[in-house]
Amino acid sequence: MEDVDASEWFPRERYMWKLRASRDVHLIKVITGIRRCGKSTLMNMFIKELLDSGVPEGRIVHIDFDIDSPDTPMDHTELTSLVESRLSPGPGTYLFFDEVQNVKGWEVSIASFYAKRADVYVTGSNSEMLSSELATKLSGRCLEIRVSPLAFSEYRVFRQSSGRSDADLFDDYIRHGSLPAIALLEDSPARGLIPETLDGTYSTVFLKDVIGRHDLRNPTMLNNIVRFMMRNIGDRTSSRNTANYMRSVGLKVAHTTIEEYISYITEAFLMVRS
Repeated sequence: MEDVDASEWFPRERYMWKLRASRDVHLIKVITGIRRCGKSTLMNMFIKELLDSGVPEGRIVHIDFDIDSPDTPMDHTELTSLVESRLSPGPGTYLFFDEVQNVKGWEVSIASFYAKRADVYVTGSNSEMLSSELATKLSGRCLEIRVSPLAFSEYRVFRQSSGRSDADLFDDYIRHGSLPAIALLEDSPARGLIPETLDGTYSTVFLKDVIGRHDLRNPTMLNNIVRFMMRNIGDRTSSRNTANYMRSVGLKVAHTTIEEYISYITEAFLMVRS
């Protein structure tokens, strides 16, 4: 177990109670949501609660697959071997896997640990972790806990020491969004880094969960589609309108391709299938 910094943890009870209620229930707990919405922190908070409740550290395995390391398993065979080298999965053991979709064939290992009655928790961010995909990969043996960025009521808790009025907080909420990391930056000396942080999050989702996931060969086209959609928020639009705009800027594309790209964007940024 690696030490984690709990100094900036804020309770998100709407999700924590689901984790507590599902503890030792024989289902694979799958925490889904877009990147940076707080899935990993929830997992760390629950691990701490397990330790505080008396679960020995040696009965817990926690692996973050979003961290590049020579020791990080690349496929299900390596993952199974690594876990079994640390402990023997079974009743009373707790297995936590962060961004597990990065492991090739991850569902094979997870199903194996489940069969041995370990209590398994995983997080995931891209379209492989949609409800329809989970039902296929895990054969109905999972409980999905869908995590969203902060509701405004949660955002107020994150910024309770700011001294700002609710109206001012709501302005910030609308302007910069509701990712937990952004809320924590708002009242810190690093507030000026918010634009770069937002851009970095967008780029990660764009590159990993859209372009990388679907092996797209024309990222410029995809980026132009996103820009067009963002400029037309609140207006009715369609794949044909978007295709017409693409042609007006010299990019010829069929409206069916536009529909396909929009479905990828929806999956990655909203975690729903369009």
